[in-house]
Amino acid sequence: MSEQIITVNEGNPKILTIGGGKGGVGKSVIAANLAVALALNSNRVIIVDADLGAANLHAILGINSPSFGLRDFIFNSYPLKDILINTNVNNLRLICGAGDMPGISNIPYRIKQKLINHLKTLQTDYIIIDLAPGANYNNIDLFNTADDGILITTTDVTSIMAIYTYIKTALYRRLLNTFKNNTKIKRIIETSFLNLRDISELKDKVSKIDDKYTEMINDAINIFHPKLIVNRIRNSKYSDTGKNIATLIKKRLSVEIKNLGYVVESKAVEKSIKDMKPFIVRDPDDKASLSINEMASKISDNI
Repeated sequence: MSEQIITVNEGNPKILTIGGGKGGVGKSVIAANLAVALALNSNRVIIVDADLGAANLHAILGINSPSFGLRDFIFNSYPLKDILINTNVNNLRLICGAGDMPGISNIPYRIKQKLINHLKTLQTDYIIIDLAPGANYNNIDLFNTADDGILITTTDVTSIMAIYTYIKTALYRRLLNTFKNNTKIKRIIETSFLNLRDISELKDKVSKIDDKYTEMINDAINIFHPKLIVNRIRNSKYSDTGKNIATLIKKRLSVEIKNLGYVVESKAVEKSIKDMKPFIVRDPDDKASLSINEMASKISDNI
């Protein structure tokens, strides 16, 4: 079983992780535009491309062939402050991914821990970490380090199912950490959790040993509040997708999801990707841009 990172941040900078259960949901585009929105609101922002095997944030932000990236931190011991790249947006800096390097996406625990610890020393207000897609433990453990973990989905059934799996896996890793010194309970979680229909089955099993373990599970659940953004809403009939996902996850896992809102499908988004310019800058009055600004305000206000 691989180790996992569970850290407590001291408040500055605030770390946001952006995850997605599968690729193709627009996660990196949303991450980049959220970073721009926060920066335009006079916040100092650093965005980190942690999709180590397929980094693309630099292109979304209009940067060609970056000279430095996380590969230099990982392999050449460069300080993070020396690989920060200025963007075309005031207050926004970028740490690029590691480029197309075989095996780089599976960095060891000690490197993940080193990255998080060094990020927390940077002088900034927000650090946004754009994770690789998928619910592997490498992604999940980074997702769980955040002050706020934000998940991106679309209305597609496969994307919604992937989000459920992502949150269930994140909770699994958190519970393993909660009971890391209790071999008996940890073993129960390891052998049964991922096949549970809902969290009550696990609570029933551990309560037979001692009710205090049920309370410990409840405590772990009560501090886990991932946020959700639904991307590419095609029409109003899909506007309740986020609410429906939150209801399902509350019922099955007892986890409270906070909906940040949704982004409508827009040609402005497609054009911005081709032009390598964030849509919130290219088309600030587009509905997608207005939605991102509203979400950035909720993040700033801790809603």
